[in-house]
Amino acid sequence: MKKYDVIIVGAGPAGLSCAWYLSQRGKRCILLEKKQNLAGKVCGDGLSSHAVRVLEKLNIDTSEILELGGKRIAYNVTSYFGEIYNKRFSRNGYCADYSIGISRDVFDSYLKKKALEASSELRTDYEVKNVLFENDEYLVGDYSAPIIVYANGIGTRPFAGTLNCKEMPVGISSRIIGDAEGIEDNTFYFKYCHAYGKGYGWIFPVGKRTWNIGVWTSDKKRVLKKNYCEFEKSVIEKFFDGKVCFDRPPRGAIIGASTKKNVPIGRRNNEYYIGDCALEADYMTGEGISFAIESGIETAQIILNEKPESRKKQSIYLESI
Repeated sequence: MKKYDVIIVGAGPAGLSCAWYLSQRGKRCILLEKKQNLAGKVCGDGLSSHAVRVLEKLNIDTSEILELGGKRIAYNVTSYFGEIYNKRFSRNGYCADYSIGISRDVFDSYLKKKALEASSELRTDYEVKNVLFENDEYLVGDYSAPIIVYANGIGTRPFAGTLNCKEMPVGISSRIIGDAEGIEDNTFYFKYCHAYGKGYGWIFPVGKRTWNIGVWTSDKKRVLKKNYCEFEKSVIEKFFDGKVCFDRPPRGAIIGASTKKNVPIGRRNNEYYIGDCALEADYMTGEGISFAIESGIETAQIILNEKPESRKKQSIYLESI
């Protein structure tokens, strides 16, 4: 039996951030990830201005992320039911003065590198199917620790019987490569219209000649695929002259947030839930990554008996208006 201070189930931004913070401070952590690699996450491939601010607070040099191919985003252009709003990002205590467009494949690999450099251990292609609790220790296969952190996403084992995934917001996105005309590669674009209901479409630059296109909704799910296909077609025809190739084909996913509040989770003092696994997301603003990282760090601080910084989940919904 291999003994650790903390077992972390899931190696997304929440789990990796938690492991990175704990390992930097001398805790022996192992991350158990059911995927063989961390690639393929379906999302908008964007770090919001708030996410950038969170990374800055962790003393992560975001220029490293930009050097990996990320795009520095200065503007947010929103079509809100036909009215166009354009805003330049500005710095405050909650947000940086820029966002970053970057593939989640690249960003998650960057966080993995940080965690491993801090001496965290990672085992991939390892699905956690059973967790025992004996003599104040959590037992997962050949691993044991007095503390376990679940960071393995929405709809996973800790939520059994508490959530109906059919009620979750859903989205479809793809990543395309092509030469764009009429849109800028330093701008996030959003489109709100009645067809999307409580949701929106987007196009984000996420690398050299690389863009993420997507649509999400919480109430127009039956027409989500149709809306996505129409949005994708209009974007490619209008801005790419119909000539693109797919870096990642269209895929759908549940968005890690719930319309339900106060969902009971947790059984013991040394069992924690972070990221999407703790519903740490705002499905209206897309603040999944920033809230995941924050929840991972806050949980690490609690484990270390540190006092987490007070966090107000400020809404930046329609921040361009």
